[in-house]
Amino acid sequence: MDTILPSQPEPYSILLKRSLILYFRGFSKAIIFSLLLALVIFTPRLFADITGRDIFLGISGTNPRRLWLFVFDIISMLFSIAIYWHLFCVLRNKDEPLAEDFARGIKKVLHVFLATLIQGIILLAVTVVIYGILFLLYQYRVFHLESVSQMNIWRTLFLMVILLSQLFLIMYVTTLFVFIVPIIVIENNGVLPALEKSASLVWNHWWRTFSLQITPWFFYLITLLVIRFIIRINIHIYFFEQGTHTILTTIMNILIFALFIPWIASAVIVQLRDLELRKEIHNQLHEAKLKHKST
Repeated sequence: MDTILPSQPEPYSILLKRSLILYFRGFSKAIIFSLLLALVIFTPRLFADITGRDIFLGISGTNPRRLWLFVFDIISMLFSIAIYWHLFCVLRNKDEPLAEDFARGIKKVLHVFLATLIQGIILLAVTVVIYGILFLLYQYRVFHLESVSQMNIWRTLFLMVILLSQLFLIMYVTTLFVFIVPIIVIENNGVLPALEKSASLVWNHWWRTFSLQITPWFFYLITLLVIRFIIRINIHIYFFEQGTHTILTTIMNILIFALFIPWIASAVIVQLRDLELRKEIHNQLHEAKLKHKST
């Protein structure tokens, strides 16, 4: 195994450096799958740019056009798996042809789809609980702020705490399953064991995991902000006003996103090894304590 992966638990800065090393080592081939993945993800927007209307906007759950979104998701998973497998081959110093990486994607796509589906169901259950809490708060008139008073200030603060807690819960649950793809693809685990292992690795290391995994996304957002507000190119940024965008800015979105995808995958692979090492040390200490108690 290449020395890119940690041999002992390491801090954020070292893991980030290792993720960048893996990113640059595997970039030449990973960028091909990354471009294809970005192209698939942005296909609906490209179609809207070309035709002048977004046929996927606001479609119902029974609309046949939803099948196309399902197809896009499956193809996206294929390319994502190929990226993870290629980076793993880089770690093993094995130069596999692109067809082998893609074949791995076809072989594992069903497992990844099922794992992602279960993850989605769990997140849906969390969301339902959150909306249930919000409904109860509404029923008990927590949202009704009739006048500005000290009581309303405390009520507003309480509401903010509730909303922030719910946001954190969604982020926490999402982070628990961030390693399911490499666990299935690289370690060849089944769907349920992959979900269980990912959650167990992150459980006591949520902030450690979240802080590293959010870093590539943070720099991706910074890059888009610089292009939009400093270079003054009207590139589309999610959560910002929709506005108008041309096919050229959509292509720019595709290229920029494609550049960051291998880094995101590299950070996941590097930290997966780090958390596995931490888990092994924890288990060894736990066994040592049990032996000490038994004697």
